[in-house]
Amino acid sequence: MGKGGYEKGETRRFKEGFGHDKGWAYSNLEPAVMHTVIELHPQPFKRALDVGAGFGRHSFDLLRKVANEVIASDASKEQVGILQREVERNGYKNVTVLRHDMSSIPLKDESCDLLVHWDVLAHGNLHEIQDAMNEAHRVLEKDGYLVLSTLSTSHPNYGKGTEVEPNTFKGGFEGEWGNPHHYFTENELRFLLRGFDIIEMKEKRREFGYNRGGVHWEIIAKRK
Repeated sequence: MGKGGYEKGETRRFKEGFGHDKGWAYSNLEPAVMHTVIELHPQPFKRALDVGAGFGRHSFDLLRKVANEVIASDASKEQVGILQREVERNGYKNVTVLRHDMSSIPLKDESCDLLVHWDVLAHGNLHEIQDAMNEAHRVLEKDGYLVLSTLSTSHPNYGKGTEVEPNTFKGGFEGEWGNPHHYFTENELRFLLRGFDIIEMKEKRREFGYNRGGVHWEIIAKRK
């Protein structure tokens, strides 16, 4: 059985059982995240960390229902305010909101058993990216799960804007002109994840939603 009474692989039943209380579109729950929490992990998670939680789509609609404790974090003061208001408005007792960037996580070593790192890693320079993966490894316990998505060099925006570091460009994304975006090769990601056992690694084109048509790496890994 998966958590919440769902048999492994029963995606339809899973979708029917989650999401209605917040009204999110089901496409907002990423398949790689759902697969990890429903099929790969036989017990409820003790503590899940959602780095770059944004509006809380995973923290609120999914993780709080499959983890004893959830930490929804973001670097943006505005986003953290939105997350906190949602927690208070809905009375989520097992969700804590924190503000921090991905390269400095204010948690103890090996204090989480699930870390969701969805579309966040690309928003930094090379030094920050390495620090972020070091922090992910530090806060995850042994055999803890990392679910990660980030930009691929196959993305159609690759090469747009001004290159500020190898494979890192500013000005390539509408509305994010001043923010760096790093595009990853498979070899680079495997090097960054050398402290993890990679379970799945796919290069996928987004067919709907935000960044439609974009090409991203989607990875599920376990900390060594």
